[in-house]
Amino acid sequence: MDLPADALRPLLPLQERLAAVGLGPAWPHVTAGVAQAPDPVLAAANLSRVCEHGFGSRKALQSARTCADLLFVLGASQFLANTLVAHAADWE
Repeated sequence: MDLPADALRPLLPLQERLAAVGLGPAWPHVTAGVAQAPDPVLAAANLSRVCEHGFGSRKALQSARTCADLLFVLGASQFLANTLVAHAADWE
């Protein structure tokens, strides 16, 4: 799966954080979802912003389908990303 360098850059620190909290197996879901998003760069940047506040119950990233849906929306809607960030740790 080829991701633009601009999309991969904000994801690299997230990969380390996912591994640190036991979500390392979710990494393929994240990269696949970003690659399929309408704007992969926006999806990656928005996911990184949202996850700065925590991973919620972790269910959204553990499920390939839910992760893909989340990243599709994050790659299309800055408004949703801002709304999720405003909810901090309760974004999920």
